[in-house]
Amino acid sequence: MKKRIIRITIIVISLLLLVGVSRAAILYFGNMNPNKEHFGNKYIQVIYPTSISDYLTAKGVMKEAEKALSTITTYDQAEQKFGQLGRLCITDDKAVSETHDLDFIAANFSGDDGYMWVKYSSQAYDEKGENTYGSLDVLSRWELKKIKDEWTVISIDEHP
Repeated sequence: MKKRIIRITIIVISLLLLVGVSRAAILYFGNMNPNKEHFGNKYIQVIYPTSISDYLTAKGVMKEAEKALSTITTYDQAEQKFGQLGRLCITDDKAVSETHDLDFIAANFSGDDGYMWVKYSSQAYDEKGENTYGSLDVLSRWELKKIKDEWTVISIDEHP
């Protein structure tokens, strides 16, 4: 019985690793390949493994990004409230509701510097429910700096 549990555990871990490696390979070599040209040598970072510690750090930044994606406001207020993440806010005057999706890809934090890769989509709707703004599957690289013990996005790079 004990050997069977060990075998099952090894199989499950192997499958999880295979899924992770396959996902990374698809991101790097597959349908996001046009981004390789824009991001240059940094693009290979999307397949670097993320440590548990870096993932937990990134989760805090992702929470702030989720708030920004959920916010409908003016451009100036977005920038004032969220800094660089303000560009994720809906700033369309006609928008009254939004939907969004934010996916973590990779991160690395070292000392007071770090970076994150995410993919997001965002849609805004007017009072009739008609789409007024949208972005789909935007691959985004965020540079971060630790300022006063808090990780802050200091620049965002996206394919135009």
